[in-house]
Amino acid sequence: MDTSSKVSILVIHPMEVLADIIRFLLESEFNFNVVTCASKKDGKAAMEQTKFDALLVTTQMSDGLGFSFFKELVDEKKLIPFILIENSNEAAPTVYKNILIKAFIRENKLLEELNETLATMFSIDTKGKPEEWTKVSLLPLTRFEGLPEDIFIQLKTGRMLRLFRQGDNITSDDVERYARKGVSNLYLRRQAFHWLLKQIDNVLPSIKSKPAALIKVESSQDNIVYDEECPKFDSPLAMQEEFIKELHETSKQILTQMKKNKDLAKMLKMLDVDRNPNSFFRNRIDLVCNISCALAKELSWSSEAMFEKFIYVAHVHDLNLVAHPHLARMQTIAQLESTPGISTEENNLFVNHPKIIADLIERDARAPAEAAAIVRQHHERASGKGFPEGLQSARIMPTAALLQVSIDFAQYILENPKWNFDHYAARGGLQFKGGPFTKIFKALETLCKGKI
Repeated sequence: MDTSSKVSILVIHPMEVLADIIRFLLESEFNFNVVTCASKKDGKAAMEQTKFDALLVTTQMSDGLGFSFFKELVDEKKLIPFILIENSNEAAPTVYKNILIKAFIRENKLLEELNETLATMFSIDTKGKPEEWTKVSLLPLTRFEGLPEDIFIQLKTGRMLRLFRQGDNITSDDVERYARKGVSNLYLRRQAFHWLLKQIDNVLPSIKSKPAALIKVESSQDNIVYDEECPKFDSPLAMQEEFIKELHETSKQILTQMKKNKDLAKMLKMLDVDRNPNSFFRNRIDLVCNISCALAKELSWSSEAMFEKFIYVAHVHDLNLVAHPHLARMQTIAQLESTPGISTEENNLFVNHPKIIADLIERDARAPAEAAAIVRQHHERASGKGFPEGLQSARIMPTAALLQVSIDFAQYILENPKWNFDHYAARGGLQFKGGPFTKIFKALETLCKGKI
């Protein structure tokens, strides 16, 4: 396709909402110029003003039939590629005077079939595009009841800045306001765009039955894991680049499975850094993932299943405390008791949060083996002064001991950006002596003092 000038498409559909949905696909996926109208009369008027490269016409309009319009154009020798969109549940002929309609599309898979048809017609590769972002115009976004995705604007530097959040409503006033600023296009993530097209096709019957209602579809954020949601694995303990790549892919698989659990997915949403008062949880999860996986490798616990386990528990162990970051910063009952202003409700939540999350994990068939038991023990201590059970070191699982050390060390680093292992060991190392803790703590010392 000649990219020096845009393809122009005329869409004639009596339902404005479906015309705008079609516009959404054509402008965003193909960068076409799109004109929409509701009747054959308006379509003819538009054709007198603009030369179109293709027509998308419904089988039944308020003032005529799509195939009849096709015949008129053939008789007038206006041989424009003609796509007929079925909206009357009636079979339609596709040839007249040996001239074929370019395509006949069923409305029950409108966007999917239209996408494939136009990509073939104009020789456009839509499946292999490497782009991370898809351009979207503002007008079709007014059709949604709460944006299903975050919408971004591109700054002059090329950086993407989030302009509207998932759940926001875009109104005609927004369209006019940004038009006055010279902004007609925004961006959403390409992966989210394709997810959105599928969801729109799924709800087409409800759209047709209530054309005046706003469209409500499921967000990709509940189903797709983006790279920025995954831990970085690049600090504080040094790892080889190939190992980091391996862990990144593992984390993506784990988070994808977690999002399929509605309870966990709801809690994961709250980890969005921009919505949280600070980035404490995200930062600590990143640190715990790095520390726990590095320790596992140092201890020769190197298996994919083991790394999956630690990445999973790093994310879930304190998820029910996301709304209470001041509680999540505490590691012991002594810290809780010495902190003023803790309510009875908060006290009970802190003491019971390992059990609550462990019970949730036990109901998650996709959770890694032993994940519930590890989380249940992640505040137990070698001295027996941990909680919720007060277990002695002999009864604490080695994997739970490793998670405890990782969380505690991560917390220390967050509180001491210029951290030093000897200072950390002097301050709190005694609590990690005995049973499996001794070997794990020694491995941490080895890693911190330069072994890669």
